[in-house]
Amino acid sequence: MIIRTGSQKTALIVFAHQTPASFNATARDVAVQELSDQGYRVLVSDLYAMKFRAEATRDDIKGELKNPELFQYGDETMFAWMENQLSEDITAEQQKVTEAELIIFQVREDKPHLQLWLLSVSLWLFCASLWSLFAPSPSSPWSDSPSTAWRCVWAHCPVGK
Repeated sequence: MIIRTGSQKTALIVFAHQTPASFNATARDVAVQELSDQGYRVLVSDLYAMKFRAEATRDDIKGELKNPELFQYGDETMFAWMENQLSEDITAEQQKVTEAELIIFQVREDKPHLQLWLLSVSLWLFCASLWSLFAPSPSSPWSDSPSTAWRCVWAHCPVGK
């Protein structure tokens, strides 16, 4: 159970890019700064830095399996969750999701588009290829850098306002 001691909201950014100097990293940094300026406590899950594995394996479960002869991932993880036997990396990320009022995911796709899914937990689906939609024109007063452009995008649309 999460007990909030103040009115500060929490945002979680799920970041996935292998290059620290990438546009995605700049967009993440701007989002962290702007959300912080708006009063959010910002958590970042950097999947590359965490050496995140996308495979669903037996390693996700601590202790003995219920049916070791026929490993059924869905069943075994349900039992492990009920008995508090999921691996520490999974429970740490579950804790972040539980604490967050706002979750921002990056999605890498071939076509630039923006998808925002506003759900009961304020889940936003953030597309890493969004830049081509918001790229400033050469005559734009804020075209000097991607980070300045992103600050303008966030500043004009404060989260929760």
